[in-house]
This record gives sequence, C-alpha cells and structure tokens, in this order.
Amino acid sequence: GNPVGPAGTGKTESVRALGALCGRHVVVFNCDEAFDVAAVGRLLRGLCRTGAWGCFDEFNRLEEGTLSAVAAQLRTIQEALVARARDVALSSVAPTPLSPTTAVFVTMNPGYAGRSPLPETLKQLFRTVAMVRPDNRAIAATSLYAAGFDSTDAGPLAAALG
Repeated sequence: GNPVGPAGTGKTESVRALGALCGRHVVVFNCDEAFDVAAVGRLLRGLCRTGAWGCFDEFNRLEEGTLSAVAAQLRTIQEALVARARDVALSSVAPTPLSPTTAVFVTMNPGYAGRSPLPETLKQLFRTVAMVRPDNRAIAATSLYAAGFDSTDAGPLAAALG
C-alpha cells in the first residue's frame, strides 16, 4: 500500500494499526537521504526472512536513483510472493528465505521540498491511498452525541474542542 497525504494525517499509524489487527509485527523505517540501495536491500532481506511488515515512512525522500533500484527489488519480492516461492533473490548474495506474511508499505508526504517523484515502476507496485486531515469538529460532535449530549450542547462543545 501507499498512503499519501500531508503530515499528521495518520499514514504510518494506519499501517501500524492494520498490522496489529492482522497480528503482524510492523517495522517502521524513517527514510532520509542517507538510505542507499544496499541499506534498503538489507532491510528488505530482513523483512523477507521474518515475515514482518515494513513501512518505509517518507519514502519519497530517497534519491531518484535509489527509488528506481528499490523498485526492482520490491517487484522481485511481490512476484515471489504471488508465486508462493520459498526464497527470493534480491542481490548477488545467496537467495533469502521468503515468509508468505511479508508485506511492504511506503508512505509519502507530497509537495514538500527535497521530495522525489515516484518512478512509474514504483507507482505500478503500490495501490495509492489518499489520506486527509480528519474533521476534528465532526468527530467531537459525534462523540458527544454518542455520550448523550443534545444538539444544543454538542455543537458549541465540539467547536471548542475541534
């Protein structure tokens, strides 16, 4: 999956919550310019071995060259999962054992300085999920209604809370 949206919309938290509901361990990696192909490859091999879910937060902070190379590795993992392969060849080292519960998610904050656009090869690998800021006023009003407040009290209280 590929949750996309502004900071503070719950992209990473949503991936973690989904993993918890599915009984999966989710490891979050905060991407920055220091990540290179070798580092991401080691992380991906670890995810494949353990069957954990990986969430690469702010994935579009990686350099364009790194994004393209990682796309090839992610495609290899996805194809191996679909084929129910026992292992996957991610690099020149020996094939890595592949757990069928392995999953990779990437989150992005579009429109910020220093962010790279996703190559088309990566866009094809992930389903984009648009995230928006929640309407805190509506959430507060609904919670107040559920707690028994009437509309004359819930509206002003929700405005103060939201």
